[in-house]
Amino acid sequence: MIQKGCIKLAIFLPFCTGLVFSLFSIIFYFGNWHRALVVFLFGFFFGALAIPEIEEKAVLYPTLFQIIAGILGGCMLAIALSASLKYAVGGAIIGAVLGFTAHYWIKFVQIP
Repeated sequence: MIQKGCIKLAIFLPFCTGLVFSLFSIIFYFGNWHRALVVFLFGFFFGALAIPEIEEKAVLYPTLFQIIAGILGGCMLAIALSASLKYAVGGAIIGAVLGFTAHYWIKFVQIP
């Protein structure tokens, strides 16, 4: 799904947004590593959703890519928060909806 010339962007962007999000959590809540992990996953999710919006040619099917990223992001956050199975499924559904509608709202997200 990711084009050959854009693999570096696909790896670099989610990790950088996750690090930027978690950096502020580490600075203001030092020692709370569980919170830093959850905030990193939240930033990673937004970085993965932004890949098709930043580089249109990076992903072959951008809406499908964003839906899959949303499902994985919702599941990862539910697992990091030690949620039960029904909440993990709910997180996956919410993530899928956020991924499907990402091209409408992702441009308004401001990275700290």
